Amino acid sequence: MIVDDVLAVLQIDTTLLALLPGGMYGQTEITRQRTPEAFDANGELRPCLLVNLETETQYGPYNENSITSSRAFLQVFFYQRVGYDAIHAAREQVFSLLHDQKIGLATWSVNWVNDIPNLHEPALDCDMATSRYQVARRKA
Repeated sequence: MIVDDVLAVLQIDTTLLALLPGGMYGQTEITRQRTPEAFDANGELRPCLLVNLETETQYGPYNENSITSSRAFLQVFFYQRVGYDAIHAAREQVFSLLHDQKIGLATWSVNWVNDIPNLHEPALDCDMATSRYQVARRKA
């Protein structure tokens, strides 16, 4: 799955590991129950990120037999309790790792689409940013 392939690339990057001590997750929600490592001993959110598959549609030249090409959109959510310094640096690092790359065996290209840099996430009461990436790939 493309989320797993992207996470595998992100989770070995030492710069991201230092910027995001709360970890990197895929296809879940950031909560104390599902991602307890994202929180410190006092229950405060540490800088972290979440990669989710937003949508995937048939797109491109292949749509027969066992080969179908698709366009998928990934959304990367960056969370920080207060402020944006760590998550903006992490957003730039993720861009350098993902944009214009081939990640995974079935992927032809990953390309940056857009960022929303300064948001507030009310459920976690934290600051956040998001980035979207378009993935051209062979659907398995």
